[in-house]
Amino acid sequence: MLQFLLAYKLKSIDTKSEHSSYLHKLSVTTYMYYLKLSGFIPEHNQKEFEQTYRLASTQIPDTCLGFQIMRDVIHEGKYHFITYWAIVKSLESFSQSELFFMMSGAFTTLGQLYENVKGEITQHVN
Repeated sequence: MLQFLLAYKLKSIDTKSEHSSYLHKLSVTTYMYYLKLSGFIPEHNQKEFEQTYRLASTQIPDTCLGFQIMRDVIHEGKYHFITYWAIVKSLESFSQSELFFMMSGAFTTLGQLYENVKGEITQHVN
């Protein structure tokens, strides 16, 4: 079980267009990409870590469809940061940005980064 920590933002993807009548008869596949950081932050560094993420969450680029910053309530000190992107190039650009290095650096400086993964999510709509 995860506790909502700081922010959650999700923009909807509009699959309707002028040609939406075609969509009623076709199966549509949408793609979204994600980037996830997870790690452990000891109790004495959690306040500084959370302040860093509060600041960083105000600077997430508009090309990001949404993001989540969570603290795991079952595993004390474990945090997760997940971003969602419509275009893989935007994700790649973010993963090379100063903001991303600040966020991943907060894990490594104040605790331990366990996971830094990217992936693809697909959704099939009939």
